[in-house]
Amino acid sequence: MRTLLFTLKRVLLLLVTAFLLAGCGKYEEREREVGYKGLARINHLLAAERMATQMGLKASSYAGAPVLPPPYGTVLVLPAASLQSEGILEEISDWVDQGGNLIVYLTLQNEARDIFSGTAQEPPFQAFLDYFALDFDKQPMRIISREEGESGKSERVWGEKIEWVDFVREDSYQTDYHSPYLLTDLDYAEDEASAFQSYDYGLGHLTVLGSAELFTNKHLGKAEHATLLWDILTVGEGDTVWFVHSTRVSFFSLLWRRAPEALIFSLVTLALLVWWAAKGVGPRFVRGTNPSAKLDEHLEASGAFFLKHKAEGVVVSRLREKLFHRLARATNQPFNASQEELLTAARAQGVLAESEVTALTSSTTNKSLLSTLQTLKTLDKKL
Repeated sequence: MRTLLFTLKRVLLLLVTAFLLAGCGKYEEREREVGYKGLARINHLLAAERMATQMGLKASSYAGAPVLPPPYGTVLVLPAASLQSEGILEEISDWVDQGGNLIVYLTLQNEARDIFSGTAQEPPFQAFLDYFALDFDKQPMRIISREEGESGKSERVWGEKIEWVDFVREDSYQTDYHSPYLLTDLDYAEDEASAFQSYDYGLGHLTVLGSAELFTNKHLGKAEHATLLWDILTVGEGDTVWFVHSTRVSFFSLLWRRAPEALIFSLVTLALLVWWAAKGVGPRFVRGTNPSAKLDEHLEASGAFFLKHKAEGVVVSRLREKLFHRLARATNQPFNASQEELLTAARAQGVLAESEVTALTSSTTNKSLLSTLQTLKTLDKKL
């Protein structure tokens, strides 16, 4: 019995081992990423930038406003919302007029198109449209230029440059995307509104898109979106493409750009301050040789101030009246005695000095007012 059980255990162990070994064949492990990672998460035109690089163009991406490159041979791709101030619009207009190729889009991803909807606030790209005499209709719609399999007006080799772009309104490209805006050129208001406007501007070229959704990472590989992007990038002789996400200038970039002027201004200011504070520069202050003359002037000015504010009637007269009462008591004279009688008795008894008599009887001037007050104050303590 034990032998049978032992045999069954061995057989069962062999079966389990065989089953496990049977699953050790070849297998392939695949990893799939869902969503965007790295630069693609923050740069929605990364695929367009890399496509331009692979096709031989010098493509670069900028988060802020760089210094404008030479216009001839350069393509700028940027949002219309970043062109709001009059100065930036004039600068970019002159750049295009001198031969630059400018591509501007009203919105990049249609999910954010209704930020200003239902409010009195103007859309952020209104200043750009007004400057270039354009208008827009808010008509969210799906734009399908032609179905897959239909032939366009001409068959071209991929990568071949063209002189002019026939846009989606003319059924030249197979496209399938959503645009929230349709554009109208106010100089040709009778023309039908379209999702694209493109025309020569001076020596350069201007292209305005209602939406750049078809050129984003998610939609560039669909239909003939890449072909359309290649054509509008290579209109003319451009071989350099700048994808600019904003024209806002940071403080540090502006400071670095203007560093030479700021340094020169600081050095000139410092030199002027040193010159102004240097010893021996400027007029010298000469001290007066007679300090008592300054004191006399000060006393005279103070006396004039007190006389102007009637200090003689308020202070001197009352003090003299008080002193005459005390003088009557000091000389044993009646209180109703006249001032002449009191002064005569005071001289006879030696109570008053001549300067004190003068202070009690003489009128005051600007120069003598303070000294008279001082004499009367001393006499007040004496009596």
